[in-house]
Amino acid sequence: MPTIPVIDIHCHPALKMYLFAGRIEREHRPGSDGLIGNVTDMHVDLPGLAKGNVCGVVSVLHLPERGIIDYTGNILFKLVLSASAGKIEAKRRGVAPFRQTMDMMDQIEDQIDRVRDDGHEVLIARSVVEFEARFLAGKTTFIHSIEGAHSLGTGTQHELLQRLDRFIDRGLAQFTIAHFFQNEITGSGGGIPPHMKEEMKYHGPGPSLGGLNQLDGKGEALVMRMLVRGVVLDLTHCTVKARQEIYAINKNMGTPGKPKRPLVFSHTGIRGLVDPGMDANDQLCLPDEAEVKEINATGGVIGIIFMNYWLNGIEEDDPRRFDGAIDLVVMTALELKRIAGNCKHIAIGTDLDGFSQTPDDLTTEAAMPQVFQALRTVGFTEDELLDIGYRNYLRVLKNGWGA
Repeated sequence: MPTIPVIDIHCHPALKMYLFAGRIEREHRPGSDGLIGNVTDMHVDLPGLAKGNVCGVVSVLHLPERGIIDYTGNILFKLVLSASAGKIEAKRRGVAPFRQTMDMMDQIEDQIDRVRDDGHEVLIARSVVEFEARFLAGKTTFIHSIEGAHSLGTGTQHELLQRLDRFIDRGLAQFTIAHFFQNEITGSGGGIPPHMKEEMKYHGPGPSLGGLNQLDGKGEALVMRMLVRGVVLDLTHCTVKARQEIYAINKNMGTPGKPKRPLVFSHTGIRGLVDPGMDANDQLCLPDEAEVKEINATGGVIGIIFMNYWLNGIEEDDPRRFDGAIDLVVMTALELKRIAGNCKHIAIGTDLDGFSQTPDDLTTEAAMPQVFQALRTVGFTEDELLDIGYRNYLRVLKNGWGA
C-alpha cells in the first residue's frame, strides 16, 4: 500500500530545540511515560519525519508560561524548567514575552539553516506557494505557528497589533490564541490533565469562563487582524464563549453564507467520545458535534491529537501498562466522518514534543504509516486518506494564510 504524505498541523520540535538544545537532525528514542521524560525527550526529528512521510510540519513556537513554574510544587519539574529560566515567559511582561518569542523564532530559523547547510533537505516556508511546492515535491518543510497569545506580551491594543503584524511579516501561518492561562486576547479553557496536575503538584488557577478580552476591544481587534491578514486561527484551549464569539466575528466579516476564513482545532479530540467521568471543564475544551459542523462549514479542519486523555478522557499514565492510541485516533476519525458525512474536515495534529502524555504506540512521527494503515483497515479510501493526510490542511492554508 502507498505511504500517505502527511502534514502534522501541530507539533513542537521548536520547543525542545529552544529549551534544551534539541538536535532535530538526530534520531531519538523517546519514552512515553513520566512527566520529566515527556518534558525533556525529543519526539520529532528529521529521521522520524522521513520514516513517517511527514513532509509538512506546522512547527509551534511556545514560550512556556510563567505560571507553569509559579504554580508547581514538584521541585524536580521546577528545576528542569528553571534551568532554562531565561526562556520562560518573563515575570515583568510588557514587551518582554514578544521579544522572547522573536528570539525563539530567530534561534529556530538559525538551527534549521545550520541543519540545511549540513546537507539535510529542510526549510522554513514563508508562504503557502512555497510550502505547497516543496511539500508536493516530498521535501521536509516547516512553517511557523505560535501557541498562546501571551507571546504578544501586554500593552495597549495598538502595541499588540503592531507585535502581531511583526510576527505575520516573519511568515507566521497559524496562531493558537489560548493556552493554560488567560492572556491579552482571551481566557483559557485549561488543558492540563488531572494526573499531570498531580505530578506537577499544580496549585494554580483553573479554567476561566470568559470569552475574548473586551478591555480596549483587544480580543476582537486582534482576532479580526488575523482574519484580515491571513493567519489560520486555532481555537484549541479557548473557552466555549470565546469560540462562539470567534465564529460570529468570522461570519460577520465574510460574505452572506460564507465565513471569512477557515478555522481549526489543531490538536484535539471530540467531546462525544470521551469517558463521562472526564473532568467537566476539560470536556468543554473539546468541540462537540455542533462545533465540528461549524468548523466544517468554515472549510476548516479538526486535527486529531496523539494523546489518550483528549481522545477518550482516560490518561495514559501507567508505565506498567501499554496505553496505545492508534485505535483511539481511528475511532475519532470515524466519528468525525459520521458527523459531517465526509472527511473534508479531518487532519492530524499530534502535539508531539508539547509536554504532552505520549501514547506508547505513537511516540514519534515514524509511527504515522501505522495510523494510516489502521484507517485503511476500517474502510477509509485512499482518496479520503489523502484528504486527511494533507489535502484538507493544504486547502486551509490556501484559504487562510495570507491576505
